[in-house]
Amino acid sequence: MRIFLQLLFWLYIAALLFLSLASFAGIDLRIEREDIFGIPIDKCIHFLMFLPYPFLAYFSSKRKNYWRTLFYVGMTGITLAFLLEVSQGVFNTDRVMDIWDMVANIIAILIGTAFLLLFKRK
Repeated sequence: MRIFLQLLFWLYIAALLFLSLASFAGIDLRIEREDIFGIPIDKCIHFLMFLPYPFLAYFSSKRKNYWRTLFYVGMTGITLAFLLEVSQGVFNTDRVMDIWDMVANIIAILIGTAFLLLFKRK
């Protein structure tokens, strides 16, 4: 089961890299709404893209020490969110770094990690 979760985790990382760094200039997604409850739709998409990270990272790891694993999951997620957002302007001329995208990414990582805290096995 863990091998399946590790494969799923790395496929997720590959999809995250593609969606974060690929150019989508000129592609009309035909999204009618501009916001959800006042939050811009692109921030909601960023949030949803990064929300699975803590769960996939945690369940695909060895988990020898709960707190250490949880700390690494949170820190690697925040680091990944930061690096992907910063690298958009470096590797792609059609995209730029947006601090609010990074905030949405990091909030998703923190909320996902908090859910892992809530469901800790005794």
